[in-house]
Amino acid sequence: NCAMTDMAKLLGCSHLVANSVPMKVVIDGLEVDGVFMETAEGTDINRLKKDDPIFQANFKSFENPEALQQMVDLQVLDFICGNVDRHLGNMLYQFKKKKFGGVTFAGIKGIDNDCSFGTPDVVNGKDLMQLIKVDKMKFITKNMVRSLENIKEPMLKMKLAHHHLSPDEIIITTGGSEAIM
Repeated sequence: NCAMTDMAKLLGCSHLVANSVPMKVVIDGLEVDGVFMETAEGTDINRLKKDDPIFQANFKSFENPEALQQMVDLQVLDFICGNVDRHLGNMLYQFKKKKFGGVTFAGIKGIDNDCSFGTPDVVNGKDLMQLIKVDKMKFITKNMVRSLENIKEPMLKMKLAHHHLSPDEIIITTGGSEAIM
């Protein structure tokens, strides 16, 4: 969670994930490492209430290009961080009320990012169930491309050092995409 928060900050898209920070927790008298994740705003589709704004949405509600770009950026961030647990229940959907009724899809917030980084078992496919492979990504935003171009491996290692990630978890590679938004 915390390493993904820091990676999102490096890429200029910290608004896409709930901020997480390390903390100490006392359990049965023992102090252990823990994580505090901020409370994020939005609709949780696994816990819908009668008054949730999603029930006012229609197809036109989802024609907001900025919100769609957020979805693309979150998918890229998940790929970069190796987050294998992004699914509909690990995102909060944000809506804004329209002046004359109805709602507009305003954005998303990724939560429960604790399956980020790590070293997945690529041979057996374990830990890759939700990870979108780079050859399946059709878009990447211009802002994300610029942010990625500015990250250099020494800086990345320095910024993420306190998370105690292995060298395999911090590797800079190059790749392409079919379209840029």
